[in-house]
Amino acid sequence: MYICAGHGLEAEGEGQLWQMKLAGKGADADLYDIVLAICALRKEPRSISWILARAEVTSLMCKKKTLSWLVRGYIKGGHFDEAAEALIKMLDLGLCPEYLDRAAVLQGLGRRIQQSGIVDTYRKLCKHLSDANLIGLCLVYLYFKRYKLWIMRML
Repeated sequence: MYICAGHGLEAEGEGQLWQMKLAGKGADADLYDIVLAICALRKEPRSISWILARAEVTSLMCKKKTLSWLVRGYIKGGHFDEAAEALIKMLDLGLCPEYLDRAAVLQGLGRRIQQSGIVDTYRKLCKHLSDANLIGLCLVYLYFKRYKLWIMRML
């Protein structure tokens, strides 16, 4: 109800879900997924781990849906490192992340590379996506103004 009323942040985490459960009105999986996305948007690791623990005992299709909500919450919040880790977790489980999710995370990580020059997460995600045959070869390049040097690497 909090989410439908536009107060999704008050529904985050265990609090409201536990109250529903104790009242005998357990939430369905879709509600857990929405709350998970809100927690990811706010980057609340304790609540995220609690909800993900519930998802561990579900089928692969339910896990894919739950992890997709997690990735989308991280993307919305601008937490691209965590989104990349969630995509890698999906790939390790043998699940194929949605194209738009993959593209949004790669684009967000690419922007961060331009600002900070940190390529590790981007490279790691590209490697996992390439191993799963979801992307072709990647050419990563950086320019260091201080040294007037271009560095290129094929992944």
